[in-house]
Amino acid sequence: MRSTRRRILRGISGAALTASLCAGLLALPASPAAALPGQADSQQWELAWADEFNGAPHQPGDAWTYEVGNAGNYNSGNKELQYYTKDADNAQTDGDNLVITARRGSKGLKCAYVREDNPGRAQADNPDPAQRKEADCDYTSARITTQNAPFAQSRYGRIESRIKLPGGKGLLPAFWALGTSQGWPNGGEMDILESVAKPECLVCSGLIGPNRLVDSQSGDARFSHHWGNGSKNKFQKLTNKQLSEEFHVYAMDWFPDRVTFSVDGMLIHEQRKADVPQGSWVFDRPFYVVLNLAVGGGWPKDPPPETSFPQKMYVDYVRLYQPKRPLVEATGTIRSPYAGDKCIDVVGASTANSTPLQTLNCKNNPAQRWSVKTDGTVRSALGADKCLDVRTSGTTDGTPVQLYECNGSGAQQWVAQKDGKLRNPNSGKCLHISHASTAESARLEIYQCIDTPAEVWTLPVSAEWPLHDRLMDPADLDKPSTEPMTARNANSTTHDLTLTCTNGADWTDDTVRGVSARFDGTSGSCSADKPVVNTSDNFTVSAWVKLDSVDQPWNRTLVSQDGKQTSGFHLQYDATAKKWAFKRMSEDSASPQGNAGVLSTAPAGTEWTHLAGVYSAATNTISLYVNGRPQGAPVKLAQKPWEAKGAFVIGRGKWAGTAGDYFPGRISSVRASTVDLSPASVGTLYREDVHRMNLELPKPRS
Repeated sequence: MRSTRRRILRGISGAALTASLCAGLLALPASPAAALPGQADSQQWELAWADEFNGAPHQPGDAWTYEVGNAGNYNSGNKELQYYTKDADNAQTDGDNLVITARRGSKGLKCAYVREDNPGRAQADNPDPAQRKEADCDYTSARITTQNAPFAQSRYGRIESRIKLPGGKGLLPAFWALGTSQGWPNGGEMDILESVAKPECLVCSGLIGPNRLVDSQSGDARFSHHWGNGSKNKFQKLTNKQLSEEFHVYAMDWFPDRVTFSVDGMLIHEQRKADVPQGSWVFDRPFYVVLNLAVGGGWPKDPPPETSFPQKMYVDYVRLYQPKRPLVEATGTIRSPYAGDKCIDVVGASTANSTPLQTLNCKNNPAQRWSVKTDGTVRSALGADKCLDVRTSGTTDGTPVQLYECNGSGAQQWVAQKDGKLRNPNSGKCLHISHASTAESARLEIYQCIDTPAEVWTLPVSAEWPLHDRLMDPADLDKPSTEPMTARNANSTTHDLTLTCTNGADWTDDTVRGVSARFDGTSGSCSADKPVVNTSDNFTVSAWVKLDSVDQPWNRTLVSQDGKQTSGFHLQYDATAKKWAFKRMSEDSASPQGNAGVLSTAPAGTEWTHLAGVYSAATNTISLYVNGRPQGAPVKLAQKPWEAKGAFVIGRGKWAGTAGDYFPGRISSVRASTVDLSPASVGTLYREDVHRMNLELPKPRS
């Protein structure tokens, strides 16, 4: 394939907190398996975009932009000798790879920087600008970037390529990234691979930042550990011959608190945010990819006679990854508020193909439970291989909707709309209650998408509000953006669920999480205008939390859902026990009695901690997990819980009709789903979240 595009839902980006996200179901390509040393592990990384440079020979297009010339800002310091062109003989695929070729000769082009033995060198170097004149170029080559292709840019994640270097001396092949804003060096530079075919730099990797990142010894604008030799150790595990005769995997893993560089999985260099002056880290914004083959200049010098031309740099692929987002698929009932809160039901609970579907009073049994999958299907709990299906792939109004074996056809693709409709793209029609009936056992069909409550459905929820890694204000790298704080759902297949935040919730910097959400403990909260989970049915809520202090005068709630008088649940810090807690109130009253809760087995701390609360309707129990570990046995409730129909809230609770228990500290990656996750699933969610956020497992306190 020439190019694979996929929209990256950058929950960690500023755009994801302010721009509208698609509410549809999205079928995504699988990541390539790690077949070669150093390639991305598909269990940890998810492919976001790639160019494999396969197919008939062609010049790079789609995502790629050519930079043309010899002088200009990008070459004013290096004084490289090549003239970058758009010509096919300088950059073209060969069927399997992109080949960037440096060639001897001018092609009639003029350069400001030329070899020392170039006849026009003296005139090109004339100290009088008025007398200075460009000379015939000595070399041509190519430099391509994804600067004009936002879909082929990245903010955090993994950038990887498999490359065979030219090997000649006097060359500077490079695979790197530049910041999309503020120019160089204020926008930052991330060098994944540079090589001058000399022992001092067979493979060099590192970061370059703005002037505030001053090396105390050299005084320049680079980190003191630049070029990947932080302790003066040079990467020499591979020879120049190996690098130029074989392909190797070059990668950069980029997180809010660190950047690491590797070759074939061997670590070259790591740079941590905590090791640079506060406010100096500019690697928290989108970067674009650059591939080029430079010739000569101040570092590699003029190519010596033994370097024959043409010289070629082979690029097998370029791939951008994001850490795999732990996705809890939306599972539960699909309800029709119009039909008197009835649910989609499989007639007779049959698993036979062509079984019709109907609306029936909700009973929460397997015939009424559905999983909304990320591949666009809606699957029955009666069998994983049975899907919501349009009979015979029909496209006309009134075509019945049925249960049928999952087959990947367009008849089984559904897209949730923001207005609550469930649309089948194959027909262009919506899921509809036949004759708009509110009676029991009304059959389902497809019908033109119109303004009718007979096409409005309440689907299961799987949602995440990242609340971390906000972009810094480009005008002042020391301060977060002053844009009003909002929290947009970044992980739902079916719901928008934007949260509105009060003035007491704001952005703050954190050395582990980057810029994250902080709540002041007095008035700060973020809330939806509706419930997110049905508190009388299965659900799981979780969050990462960092408490300011364990010395609190009262309980502090990080996630809840409002009833009229009290919260339907509290995931919180219990100030009396000084432990984490998950609690359910027995009734929606000012002073409910017979409440139940689970406390953590060890005292709470002030480090980043992952908490999860689970309610299981089947056993009528609640469970608490801290850093992926269950905190004792599930606690059985004395009676079935009531349904809290108010706002879903981050940062506070509710008691006696009044908002309170405001949380003082940081909260991020809040999740809610209509699934009672198993202990193994909570553990997996925690471990995958750890990788996505900061790579290092916090030491459990219990």
